[in-house]
Amino acid sequence: MTYRVRVLLLSLAIGVLALTWLVGMTGRGRRSAPPGAGIPLVAPGALPAVTTVEIDGAEAIRLERDRVENGRWWITLDGRALPARGSRIEEFLQTLGEQQTESRVAVSAAGWPQFGVDDPILVRLFDPVGRDVAELFFGRRSDAGRGGYLRFDTGQEVYRVGDAPFFAIERSAVYWSDLRLLPPGLTEDRVAAVRIRSDIAAINDLSRRFTYALVRGSGGEWIVDGPAGRVPAHATRARELITAILTLEGSRFAASGSPTTDGPRDTGVDSTVTDPRLTTVDRAVIEVELFDGRRASLTIDAYGERLWIQPSGVLAPVDGDGRPVAFEFAPWSAERVLRPVEDLVQ
Repeated sequence: MTYRVRVLLLSLAIGVLALTWLVGMTGRGRRSAPPGAGIPLVAPGALPAVTTVEIDGAEAIRLERDRVENGRWWITLDGRALPARGSRIEEFLQTLGEQQTESRVAVSAAGWPQFGVDDPILVRLFDPVGRDVAELFFGRRSDAGRGGYLRFDTGQEVYRVGDAPFFAIERSAVYWSDLRLLPPGLTEDRVAAVRIRSDIAAINDLSRRFTYALVRGSGGEWIVDGPAGRVPAHATRARELITAILTLEGSRFAASGSPTTDGPRDTGVDSTVTDPRLTTVDRAVIEVELFDGRRASLTIDAYGERLWIQPSGVLAPVDGDGRPVAFEFAPWSAERVLRPVEDLVQ
């Protein structure tokens, strides 16, 4: 055998070995993906068509978007369309669009109870004409504390998925509600004046009875106009107060307005004990005036240990029919914005 033949045979042997190794590695890569992995939760490209989201778990939650470009989201509560937190809904939809199954853990309905998909949290997505975009049955979280289980509406198999969807589907209606009292994005530098009139006997045992205004001076500084006349405000404290007012949120939507609203309604208070509509209710009013002339008024009603707040004016939130929205209000939130004059002067 000549030298040239030996070199040729050796080269062929090396080539065969390299090809065998490459095929083996490729096969190994394919075998590394568990059965049932890589199935998208929502069909690619389907999410832009979604205008309705239903989450049926501990609560039945229905979220709907206006059928216009960049339409706003609403949450249906007691048959009424109320403002929803659109950013959270969009984030949830994005999460569903990015998620894929990690593995298949059961192939028949016999395995459903083990993974909680026999009593699931049902998530349904609809397009504008009511057609299903996706229907997902989420079961329990995994014992290892990472991820959980779901099944699709098209088969009996159960799959393991990541954590991300579970955070959202386990939230209550409050999480999806937009409880901001004023439009997002308002900042202290856009405010020309704030006027506060408070006649509330006590919040957390602290009296809240005072009247004053924060107004801009000629140099843009804040001035307190109160019982002692016009005095310079502590700049940082004034900015903190105004920022607190601009970023106020309710704790939840009120059933149908504040306790002093005329006409029959569900106040959330046991009317067999006393009817708050027939009771003198302590009240505070915060008025915000912007440099562009727009105004908002926030009326806080206190009944016992409970507080309600009713925004009004062109900046106030409204429901799907354009009616004003009222909120239940936490005492600690009221303390942040009903600050006595002494807290603001230099």
